[in-house]
Amino acid sequence: MVKRTVRPKVVAVKCGVRKCGVSRPLILVKTGDWVKFYNRTPDWIYIQFSDDSLFPSRQFKIKSGRNKTLRVRRARRGIYPYAVFCAHHSRFCTASSMPIIIVPR
Repeated sequence: MVKRTVRPKVVAVKCGVRKCGVSRPLILVKTGDWVKFYNRTPDWIYIQFSDDSLFPSRQFKIKSGRNKTLRVRRARRGIYPYAVFCAHHSRFCTASSMPIIIVPR
């Protein structure tokens, strides 16, 4: 029997000239999925979730060049926005809208 591995959903945080951004502002997940956050900035990033039901912690930080992989636990249907603070620019990462994680059902 072949064991099937689940690939994590990858989100990279990168710096521009005056701001930072996330590579995937929208992620669809379900219970048991993995989400991997990469820090591609020259300094720390801090990630904070609006709800503590998706991951074991509501907030965490990642050193420059490192990543953090989190497993989605009790995913209830809904939309979960999160914020990414970039220490290099001392401001929150921006995109066309706030990054969100969606649990469709």
